[in-house]
Amino acid sequence: MKKQYKDFLYRLGVFNIKLGLKNIQNILAPLNNPHRHPRIIHLAGTNGKGSTLVTIEKLLLESGYTTGATVSPHLVTFNERFRINGESISDELLDEAFLKVCEACDISIDNLDNYNGDSRVNPTFFEFAISMAFYAFQQKKVDYILLETGLGGRLDASNVVENPIACVFTKIDYDHQEFLGDTLELITNEKLGILKEGAHVFVAQQQSCILEQIQKVCDERQFEYSMANQNFSFHSENTESVSYRFINLSSISHPGKKIDTSIQIDGMVLKGDHQLENLSTALAVYFSVIDESSRLSNQQIQSALEQIIWPGRIQYLNSQKSILIDGAHNLSGMRSLLIFLDQNHASDRILFATTWLEGKEIIPALKGFDLNRVTFLPVKIEMVGTAQINSVSNGLIQNGYRTLPITDTDALMTRYVLQETDEYDLVLIGGSLYLLGEVLTRLKNESD
Repeated sequence: MKKQYKDFLYRLGVFNIKLGLKNIQNILAPLNNPHRHPRIIHLAGTNGKGSTLVTIEKLLLESGYTTGATVSPHLVTFNERFRINGESISDELLDEAFLKVCEACDISIDNLDNYNGDSRVNPTFFEFAISMAFYAFQQKKVDYILLETGLGGRLDASNVVENPIACVFTKIDYDHQEFLGDTLELITNEKLGILKEGAHVFVAQQQSCILEQIQKVCDERQFEYSMANQNFSFHSENTESVSYRFINLSSISHPGKKIDTSIQIDGMVLKGDHQLENLSTALAVYFSVIDESSRLSNQQIQSALEQIIWPGRIQYLNSQKSILIDGAHNLSGMRSLLIFLDQNHASDRILFATTWLEGKEIIPALKGFDLNRVTFLPVKIEMVGTAQINSVSNGLIQNGYRTLPITDTDALMTRYVLQETDEYDLVLIGGSLYLLGEVLTRLKNESD
């Protein structure tokens, strides 16, 4: 994508944001309303949206269907936000989509640098981006569209969809309280804003208060729904030499019949028990929306699951498994990461290179880390101001955490990522997907 186009998109955040969906509807109308697609799967949640989405995507592709999908944020290239058949969108189609949305908004291509929000529509970044996605998916005539919400759901630009076939709720927890509310009830209510008549609702494993709230709304509005630990789940069976893991599906609605099956999971590229939760949710959605004649066998499903890669989610950067990156940036994500570390690195000396975006509290999220084994390295990145990273560093020190002086990504790469070190058994990089993006970008540049 041309740099001029990306610079323009990132500038859109400085103009007035209008709540509601009228803005994006006005953009999509001249584009022939590409959001009125017959097969849309809409995903909302705090954690797990991306992993669940790419699993559904992989299963649909292996079943012979074409897909379009939106994910955010990107790690290395802007193209990652828009996926066609499991691959990042081409520069050519991305540029074409950009130009078409500009035309729909009456924005002059020749005057992008001087744009001041005075167009017919005055789009936000996310309204513009999701419109580009819908246009691209329309051009490729994809069979299924998979949409991630942004921060919430109710007022999210993706909520312009009118008749999704499935609404999926992954793990809901505290995050973006300044926009969504400071209680789980308020946050859940915002997520539930994506519910539409006629959609089957899928609910991943949740805290009981959230589950009760979702179930109450679904019952009141007479939605058909499938829930974790009721209609789908996972379990393990252990012998002396090996542990088997199974995804269980029961009473999953499918046109004309109910699904009851158990699928053995022998190997996964996606790491962590929380990914089994995401996989079980994804499989429930897949079995519900797929035509029975196209459904994969259990063996084919197993093979597909073993091929799924989702960068930046408990991902080792080398074969020695001494450098681990993870995008956990909130309480729920950190809890999942801690479980993985306890299971796989229980006695390791860990250097945790981290940054934290403004508005997010780092200390509560880090509770549970063993202070005797973990040393923190605050990292300054482009997205984090000096005051914020100083606040992160001071907070760590004041709470008794072992902390090294603030560094930047270049120094992190030079000393710990690109060079072998025996100071620590594991270098963990996380707290922000933007930090991971800078690390992965530098690794890509090193290999080119």
